[in-house]
Amino acid sequence: MSRPLRLASLASLLALLGACTTSSNDGTSAPSSSGTPGTPGGDAPIAQSSIGRQTSPLVAPADAKTLTSDNTAFAADLYRTLRTAPDFDKKSIFFSPHSISIALAMTYAGARGTTETEMASALHFSLPQDRLHPAFDALDLALASRGTNAKSNAGVPFKLNVTSSLWGMPQMPFEQPFLDTLSQSYGAGIRLTNFSSDPEGSRKTINGWVSEETATRIPELLPAQSVSAQTRLVLVNAVYFNAAWAQPFEPSITKDGTFHGLNGDVPASFMAATNYLGHTRGEDFDAVALPYDGKELELVAIVPDAGKLDAVEGRLDGAMLEQVAASLETKEVEVHLPKFSIKGSSFSLRSTLRSLGMNSAFSQADADLTGILPKTVDSLYVGDVIHDSFVSVDEKGTEAAAATAVLLAGGGIPTNTVKLTLDRPFVFGIRDIATGAFVFLGRVAQP
Repeated sequence: MSRPLRLASLASLLALLGACTTSSNDGTSAPSSSGTPGTPGGDAPIAQSSIGRQTSPLVAPADAKTLTSDNTAFAADLYRTLRTAPDFDKKSIFFSPHSISIALAMTYAGARGTTETEMASALHFSLPQDRLHPAFDALDLALASRGTNAKSNAGVPFKLNVTSSLWGMPQMPFEQPFLDTLSQSYGAGIRLTNFSSDPEGSRKTINGWVSEETATRIPELLPAQSVSAQTRLVLVNAVYFNAAWAQPFEPSITKDGTFHGLNGDVPASFMAATNYLGHTRGEDFDAVALPYDGKELELVAIVPDAGKLDAVEGRLDGAMLEQVAASLETKEVEVHLPKFSIKGSSFSLRSTLRSLGMNSAFSQADADLTGILPKTVDSLYVGDVIHDSFVSVDEKGTEAAAATAVLLAGGGIPTNTVKLTLDRPFVFGIRDIATGAFVFLGRVAQP
């Protein structure tokens, strides 16, 4: 019997061995003029809408389904692009498409014109903005409810958390609709941070926040010199997941074996168990789903037949991922899963997103992010999108973390300043503003 398609399954599919999409907010949705004490950047004042987080968004079921399908299609696009990128060729891949989508969705809230159109196409945002952001809010809240009665693999309560934060230059007149969207749909305000006077200190503060939100698994999302005096706004999303298997593997059964990798054979430790699991057989692959405690999330592995990895990856798209999830049937499966961990380093998504059609956002001349700041104040553009991730899978369960930062730079404050030197005779007056009356009037012929 086919099992119902679940949101967690789709979010998990992309990394082939379990992506970690999780959810909650960082508690900044309430109107506030200060940060959260005890957290990096917690003392920073916050530019924030007086409208609080919408905790019961009105989202049509069709919109929720559309967002899930769109996000899955974007995730598949990212995977297909990254798998042949120089940084990942013949290497392991792990990332959080959910984290990347949220960070860019917050940026998208301020995109206009060609930039908005290109971002929608690249990110597969088919819903209009007034329905997209509430749909993200509903998805975020749904994921936040997971794991109430579950455990983690460390013997502590199940952890499934997504947090968002924004860090922006003080005294910038951020557009009110942008602030409203951040607060209502993402539970976030803008922590005012002076990049121009202390870019390195700002970078360390943001990295400290990410490290804390990911249990130190992502200690340095923003590499050295990624933040500069030209940085105007940094939009960050952090993901942390820690969960035990519904049926833990018995450590005494784990056996050493050989993993036939892309770069040759390597030794590996294989966990083994026979359980009733979700399974499907495709044209040239098998797929299996291993549930976590509480059975609200699962690790889904797509295992190509020998020599068929390129063929399977080459046709991987959103429709295929959805079909795999919908085809899973409960069967008795003897599974042998290698213990593994992937700790990457932060990498840029700039070229990847450009290859997907998101071009003008990265151009200082062409970017239109006037929904965030008017061009009369500054010409914002996306300087870079940076991602980092971590995952560890063993007999007890899975720990995973990821973070995404969108760095918006400024094209420079428009030079409309008028310079006037009073080095010649001038007339002056002392005027009452309320009435307009000149109380005094005179001329300086020579000081």
